[in-house]
Amino acid sequence: SYWEKDRPKMAAVALNEEEYADDLPELESVTQCLNTQKGAAVKAYQQLLKDKAFFTAKLDSNYGKVTRASTKLAQQYFGLLPTGMADRTLIELLNNVPQPVTESQPSISSELLTNNVQQAKFGVIYTMEEQLSVRLDRAWAARSLSPSHSSDLLDRIWPTDRSNILYIADGEIENLSDRPMQVAMLFQGNLELKDILYPCSIHCERDEGRAFGASLLPMGKCRLVIICELPAEVEPASCVLNIVIQGAAQKIELRFGT
Repeated sequence: SYWEKDRPKMAAVALNEEEYADDLPELESVTQCLNTQKGAAVKAYQQLLKDKAFFTAKLDSNYGKVTRASTKLAQQYFGLLPTGMADRTLIELLNNVPQPVTESQPSISSELLTNNVQQAKFGVIYTMEEQLSVRLDRAWAARSLSPSHSSDLLDRIWPTDRSNILYIADGEIENLSDRPMQVAMLFQGNLELKDILYPCSIHCERDEGRAFGASLLPMGKCRLVIICELPAEVEPASCVLNIVIQGAAQKIELRFGT
C-alpha cells in the first residue's frame, strides 16, 4: 500500500507508473489495498490467486483466514513483505503486469548517537554505545497489520475506528547490553502534523515473527514495528515521525521526515 499522492521512497517496491487496469479488482483509493468491503473485488482477487495456484479453496468473496494465508504465500513468492493484505503491487504481479526495477541499495551506514538527530534517515543504523542500535527501513499506510508470519486474526492490529488508517514504520532493533530490554519503556513515538501529535505504539516481533511483543533478550535482535492510528483524511506523507529513546544516561530524539 502507499500514500495516495506520493509513495515514500523508502517503501519496499516502486509503483508502476502505468494506470491501474479497469479489469483488475477494485482498490481503496487511500491505501491502494484491495477493497475488501466489495465482495466482487475479493472474488476477482481470489481468482487471480487461484490462477497462480496460491488459493485452492472455493471462491467465496470473503477476505478471511484462508485468503490472508494465500496472500502471504504470494507475497513471499514475489519477494514482498508478507502482510497478508493484498495491495496494488501484488495484484498487478499476479496479473503479470511488469513492475519497475529498483536500483540496488547501497551499503548500510551507521551513526553513533550523541545528540538529537533532526533529519534522521531511513536505512541508517543509529547506535547508543553498549546499549542498543535501531534502524527504520520503510513506512506505509494500511487498514490493518499482522506479524510477519502469523495467520491468526487475533494477532492482527486494527484501527479503533474503521474510518481511520494505520501509519506503519518498521526496521530492526538490537539489544547491545547484557540486560533484557523493554522496548515500550525505552521508546516513545508520535506523528507530528501542524502541531498535532498522534501517539505511536512500539512493538518488536517475537516467536519467529508470529506475534508482537515488548521485550528483547540481551544481545538479541528483532524486527521493530511502529504503529500510529490516523484519521483517513490526514496525509501521512506530510507528517514527521518523532522517536524518543531513553538510554541509561542520555535521552535522544530522532525526527524522520516521512
